[in-house]
Amino acid sequence: MRKTFGFNSDYRQYLPQLKWLFSVGFILVLAIWIPMSISKLVHWEGNNFFFHGGIWAVTILILNAGVKFCGAQTTDLGIRPLPTLVIPLILILTVVFALGIGPLYFLQPISLRGVNLHAFGLEPSPVTFVLFVILLPLIEEIFFRGILLGHMLNKLSVTKAIIISSFLYALAQWGNEHLLTALLLGAVSGLLFVVTRSLLSSIIFHITWNFFIFFSWLDGKLFLSVVKDELPDLNGRLLLEELALVILTIGIFYLMRRMVLRQVR
Repeated sequence: MRKTFGFNSDYRQYLPQLKWLFSVGFILVLAIWIPMSISKLVHWEGNNFFFHGGIWAVTILILNAGVKFCGAQTTDLGIRPLPTLVIPLILILTVVFALGIGPLYFLQPISLRGVNLHAFGLEPSPVTFVLFVILLPLIEEIFFRGILLGHMLNKLSVTKAIIISSFLYALAQWGNEHLLTALLLGAVSGLLFVVTRSLLSSIIFHITWNFFIFFSWLDGKLFLSVVKDELPDLNGRLLLEELALVILTIGIFYLMRRMVLRQVR
């Protein structure tokens, strides 16, 4: 009999709150995007707000269908407290992820020149901060890790569940030109969810990452774009740096796992 990884406790009591969150999130997204989309029509750009607003409206409808398909009423969302020292490790992991992902922009066949670097054609503001840094990470983590990955872990092996959920997460970002980043972000968030057995870890990671990205827009530059612009020559230095970051990431996950197991005992 194949061994699978799963969470035992039943979080059925969170279903009403979950439906409420998705409903409010859907209304907020439409309420913000529709007026802004109309105002942007007079300043049409290839990467404008109307285009991304339509993408997210369709995506949310797809996610809503996915929630029903995955059986949210019996899925453990994994909302559990974290050991205190795990939180700073997550923040360190976010920085390590950023340092590692910066050069990987080089691998993507998208020219960053001439692209509107402000997300969805918007200028940074308190409204976009709440939407992008808080609301979207919460909705995405609850669905992709809490519901989708949590459901898959009860039916598939850990590796297959993380890979499939990461690809689905990347596909949901189909309006984003950096799909490789989305794929890796989904994989790291999935690993955090599995290793810590808590959705809070992936939520903190995702919010911190979006926080970095948001404030990088203030000067009109992509986060860590300087890393891409200063790629070393083919002398092995880049490979060694990436390898060191991978080893550091493994060490961080190992420490997290030890702390979580110690708390359980």
